[in-house]
Amino acid sequence: MQSADMMYAIAQIAVGLAGFSAIIIALNPKPIREWELPEQINIRLLLQVSIIVIFFSLIPPLLTISMQPSNIWRYCLWGYGVLHVADAGFFLFFKSKTAPTIFRIASTLGLLVGLAQIAVT
Repeated sequence: MQSADMMYAIAQIAVGLAGFSAIIIALNPKPIREWELPEQINIRLLLQVSIIVIFFSLIPPLLTISMQPSNIWRYCLWGYGVLHVADAGFFLFFKSKTAPTIFRIASTLGLLVGLAQIAVT
């Protein structure tokens, strides 16, 4: 399987995950504003990860038109690392005060992983 075909398959899986998240939202009898905070965080993470995976799995095949493959992966990993750090940092500094401890720990680890990813690339 070529890498572009693999990326398209990953994007299709992410679309399926986003669709599953939409079904969860539609079948819940309460409006999303009345959900508990952990439920809101979980559904946000499902949708956000799906959208990010779709974006970053469709970008490399598009960039092969004008760049070398080694640079494409480096730039995509760097971009994903920056996005990961921004998201984890935003959650850690603005949203985690009312979240359960496990979410604060996960967001701290996500921030560290994103920084390590940027440093490696």
